[in-house]
Amino acid sequence: MLKLNKIQYNNCIFACKIKAMRFKVHFFFFLFLVLFFSCPEDDGDGLVEIPENDRTEQQIIDRDSLLGY
Repeated sequence: MLKLNKIQYNNCIFACKIKAMRFKVHFFFFLFLVLFFSCPEDDGDGLVEIPENDRTEQQIIDRDSLLGY
């Protein structure tokens, strides 16, 4: 069995932590890129304006709906 002194052991642990941190950074960077490029651009053409009803007409419709409920 290979015996490591304290300095070699600490260097091994440090190297493993560096690899894990590097993996996390690359993973989150890749995730950010995927999310950034997968979102479609907003064209702004999809907006549909709905004209407002007359207030008295809407009150009559709402009152009938509430009474029917």
